[in-house]
Amino acid sequence: MDARFGRWRRGAGTLAALLTLTTVAATGCASDRASDPVPGTASAPTAPSPKATPSAPAATPTAAGSQPSAPGGSSGVRYAPDFCKENPIDGDAHQVLQVNGGERLPNGLRTVAARQTQLKCGPDVDNGGYFEMQEPLGPYYVAQNPTIRLLTLNEATNRLELKSADWDTLLKVLQGCEKAQAPAPYQCSPFFYVTIDNKNGGVITDFTAIFQS
Repeated sequence: MDARFGRWRRGAGTLAALLTLTTVAATGCASDRASDPVPGTASAPTAPSPKATPSAPAATPTAAGSQPSAPGGSSGVRYAPDFCKENPIDGDAHQVLQVNGGERLPNGLRTVAARQTQLKCGPDVDNGGYFEMQEPLGPYYVAQNPTIRLLTLNEATNRLELKSADWDTLLKVLQGCEKAQAPAPYQCSPFFYVTIDNKNGGVITDFTAIFQS
C-alpha cells in the first residue's frame, strides 16, 4: 500500500467533520426544500459540489478487505492506467471520486463524503498512471437504490473481481478500510468510478470500485 492510499486513510479522519456539515446543511435547508421530493421518488436534492456527481455499476453486500500485492489478473476490474488509455471521465456525469465514508441522514437522504481526483498519466508517472486526491468537496447525495460494485479477491485464482453489493455493505467496507480491516472477500479501495444523474438532482446512482496499487 503506497503513500497515496495512506493519505486516503488519513483523509478518512475528516469524514466526521464532513458528515456533520452535511447534517447541518440538510437541516438548515429543510424548510426551504419542504416541497422537494426525495431522490429516487421524483427529483433528488442538488449535490453541494461545484460539479455534478457521477455514478458506478452494480453491487452486492458486505465489507472490505486488504489489497493483494500482486494479483494474478482481474475480471472486469479497472486500474488507474486503464483510464490513461481510454479516459471515460467527463467531469460531469462520470467522475472518479475518493470516498471516505457515508451515512443515511434522519430525513432518509444518503450521502457520501468524497474528494474529487485528478488523473496523472505519462511515461514518468508511477505505475503508468494514478489518481491523485484533491481537496474535499463532499458531501455528495446518493440515489435511494444505487448500483454498487466492490472489489473482491478470488483466492482460487488470485484474481481481483467485482462483486455487486448494497448500500449497507458499502458502508461496512468503507468503515473497515479506515482500520485496514476488510472482511473477506472484499478488498479496500477508496477510489470509485461514479455516475451522476444530473436530471434528478445530481445524485450518484452508480459506484464501481477501482484498483490503485
